[in-house]
Amino acid sequence: MEKFNGEAMKIKFSDAISKLPPYLFAEISKKIAEKKKQGKDIIDFGIGDPDLPTPNNIVKALQEAALKPENHRYPDYEGKLELRQAIADFYKKKWRVDLQPNQIIVCLGAKEAVHNAVFAFGKGVALIPNPRYPVYFSGAIFSGREVEELPLLEENEFLPDLNNVKKLNYAYLWLNYPNNPTAAIGDKIIKQAMDFCRDHNIPLLYDNAYSEMTFNGYKAPTPLKEAMDITVEFHSFSKTYSMTGWRIGWMTGNKELIDAICKVKTNVDSGVPNMIQDAAIEALRGPQDQVKENMEMFGERRKILVEGLRKLGFRCPLPKATLYVWQPVPEEFKKFDSPSMEFATHLLEKVNIVVTPGVGFGKYGEGFVRYSITQPKERIQEALERIKKI
Repeated sequence: MEKFNGEAMKIKFSDAISKLPPYLFAEISKKIAEKKKQGKDIIDFGIGDPDLPTPNNIVKALQEAALKPENHRYPDYEGKLELRQAIADFYKKKWRVDLQPNQIIVCLGAKEAVHNAVFAFGKGVALIPNPRYPVYFSGAIFSGREVEELPLLEENEFLPDLNNVKKLNYAYLWLNYPNNPTAAIGDKIIKQAMDFCRDHNIPLLYDNAYSEMTFNGYKAPTPLKEAMDITVEFHSFSKTYSMTGWRIGWMTGNKELIDAICKVKTNVDSGVPNMIQDAAIEALRGPQDQVKENMEMFGERRKILVEGLRKLGFRCPLPKATLYVWQPVPEEFKKFDSPSMEFATHLLEKVNIVVTPGVGFGKYGEGFVRYSITQPKERIQEALERIKKI
């Protein structure tokens, strides 16, 4: 710390800063950058960022929208009515769920929504899964809450056991299925979660960002169909339409809960740029052929990766959904303090392959690594050949 008048300055920082670990994906990006500086050919399975480009019709819609002067001004806080209606139509067509536009808020990507929504609810313990998307945890810490983590264990199909939850003063329950990072599906847990939240009079916060990334005919559910009274659902254009860099998503559900979150949001940001909203309207209402082709391509990649890992002796389930493959680390790495970190480091150092260590998603992610199927088939085959050599 710099000195002022000869004395060290003593600036106090938020308690939350000391409670949060470094953001996992930022740390991974640093390691990749270092390797690339060394001229290494990196095969990156780390971050869930689709490598396929945004469909042309969406890009064209943005280009046209950017030329309209009315789109250069502040957007509506809740989002354009036409976009919110398009989202409502999406739910009606896919799940036969009736939503009104005033039950929908357009957000700066699902990450912003996931973080800011929890500030709308009363004090109490945050119930979050573990392993989990890191923002469930950081949102709880920044909002000054204690956290009770629900173990997602392989022997329970990576579903939380709500029967063993302590009797505490809870604030909300987070669920995320299809699940990041485990790729598990959650059809079996939704009814129990609804009953639990009603018994405790708390909201069910449901992250459904991967509902469209499913394979072999599997259709992901939504709790809004049976639990509109207690649910807020979060969704994103990022994965479905390869729009991760566009930063647009939404939240929807119970009107009273949505209104409360909107009060938070209007004090945090000024809404999603109008031209990006116009592009999102095209994404939902335009042709879906490219999305279907992309899902088929991801399905092929998933199969190649899983079958290849199995041939190399890894125990590796074939996921029904998401961009991810969740692989137990080899036995010989379990002697280390952090098997997942050790195995991930081994792959990076020996064969320039990036995977995400499971411990980065919480302590119950230890013993696993996550592959994102965001590489072309040829690069997946190349990665398998590299792993075979070691």
